[in-house]
Parts: sequence; structure tokens; C-alpha cells
Amino acid sequence: MVRSERMRPVARLAETKESEAAKALADATARLAEQQQRLDDLTAYRDEYTARFKETSGLGVSAARFQQFQRFLASLGEAIEQQRRVVDSARRLLEERRRLWQGARSKTKALESVVEKYQQEEALAAGRKEQKEIDDLVQAKAARKHDR
Repeated sequence: MVRSERMRPVARLAETKESEAAKALADATARLAEQQQRLDDLTAYRDEYTARFKETSGLGVSAARFQQFQRFLASLGEAIEQQRRVVDSARRLLEERRRLWQGARSKTKALESVVEKYQQEEALAAGRKEQKEIDDLVQAKAARKHDR
């Protein structure tokens, strides 16, 4: 078996690992987008809730209602901070997945280059062998002609 054929399974394995890394990267990208959307929704809700409270309390508001507003706003703020941490975690995971994919991609490309180089060397060797056989046949024919 020629070298390029022996390297093919290794290259296919690297391609499989790269494909798995690409899928993990796509999953991490989707997760980050989903978590970022949740954060955006929470922030928009807080802003909308605050604006509505200001509109409705323009003529005055009881102390109890104002305290209720502040408590709800504080818990909403905590939820937003927690979601920011989730987004940061998803972003770190995405970067890690990207690094893993890039490493897998580099390995795949390197192995593909090795296989291609081996194939070129084998083709060149086959061409030389074929040319030698043709030269030998021509020499043998010339020698037979000369011997007659």
C-alpha cells in the first residue's frame, strides 16, 4: 500500500474531528445568541417597566407602591446581572470552541497537504517508472533491429 493510501484514514479521522468541532462551535454560537436575546429582553422589559411607572406616577404615588416598584426593579436588576454572567459564560465557551475548531481545522489541512504531497510524489515516481519502461522497450527494440 502506498503512503498516501496509508495516510487517508488518518486524514479522514481528522476531518471527522473537525466536523465535530464545527458542530460544537455552531451549538455554542446558537447558545450565545439565545442567551444574549434573553438578556436583551430582560433589559428592554426593565426599561419599559420603568418608563410605564414614571408615566403612571406623574401625579404622585404612595410610599408602598414606590417601595414595591423599587423591590421589583431590584430583583429585575439581579436577574439581569445573572443573565449577564450567563452570557459571559456562553461567550467564553464560544471562544474555547472556536479555538478547538481552529486547531482541528489546522490539523486537517496539514494532513490533507501531506496526503496531496504523497500523491504527487507517487505520480511522479509512476511517471518515471513508465518512462523507464518505455526507454527500455525502445532500447530493446533498437538492439533487436541492430542484431538482425
